[in-house]
Amino acid sequence: MSPSSERHPYPMSYDTPPETRGFWGGNLPHWDVLGRPIFLTLHVRGAIPAQAAARIREKAAAFSGKSPLPAEAGYSSPRLPSAGSTYTRRLKLIFKEMEAWLDRVDHEPLLTNPEVAAMLAEAIAERESRRWWRILHWTAMPSHLHVLYVGGRVGMKRLMEDLKRWTGHQAAKILGRDGRRFWQDEWFDHWSRSADETDRIESYIRMNPVRAGLIDRWEDWPHASWAGEPALGKRGLQDRM
Repeated sequence: MSPSSERHPYPMSYDTPPETRGFWGGNLPHWDVLGRPIFLTLHVRGAIPAQAAARIREKAAAFSGKSPLPAEAGYSSPRLPSAGSTYTRRLKLIFKEMEAWLDRVDHEPLLTNPEVAAMLAEAIAERESRRWWRILHWTAMPSHLHVLYVGGRVGMKRLMEDLKRWTGHQAAKILGRDGRRFWQDEWFDHWSRSADETDRIESYIRMNPVRAGLIDRWEDWPHASWAGEPALGKRGLQDRM
C-alpha cells in the first residue's frame, strides 16, 4: 500500500456501480470510471507489427466508438455491462491477441533498461503524490507497461497523455532515440467488475514476467511495484485496500 492511499480522495468500492467519467473510441474503446480498479496496458511504438496491429484495429472497429451503456443491460441505473457481456468478452479477446505479440522474447528490452524502469517508477509515484491515481500494482515488461489503479483527480485521458508525453521524452533521451515517438498512440484499458476479477488481474500482472519466460518466480522481477516487498497470498491485494 502506498503511504498516501488511505487519504486518497477517491476510494474503491464494489457495493455500488462505478461512476462513468468518460467513454470514447479510437483504435480501441476507452472507458474511464471512478471507484473501481482500472487495468491499463500501454506499449512501445512498433512493439506490435503493423499487419497485426491493423487486424486488431479491425476487430475493435465494430464497437470501439459505441458506448455499451444503452445496449448492455445488467444493472438498473446506470446500465453497465456485466463481466460476461458481449462487450467485455470482445475486449478480452482483443487484449489476448495484443498480449501475445507484446510478450514475445525477441523484443528489444527498452522498458527494462534499468534507467528507464527507474524513471517509470518515479513518474508513476509522482503522479500518485498529486492524487491523480491510486496505484495498486504495476510492472514494466520489455515492450509494455501494466498498471492497475483507482482513478483520482484527473481523468484517464489527461493522465495518459501526461504520463506518455513525459516518460516518452525521458526514455528517448536515456536510450538515444530523440526525434522518434516512443509510445504507441493508444492503450488498452478495462475496469474490474468484482473483487474476484481484481484478484485475477493482480495475479495476471504478477505472473506476466514468468509467462513471458523472463524469470522463474514472479517475486524476483525487479521492475515492478512489488519489488523488495513480501510475497502476497491469495486475495492479498484486497487485504491491502
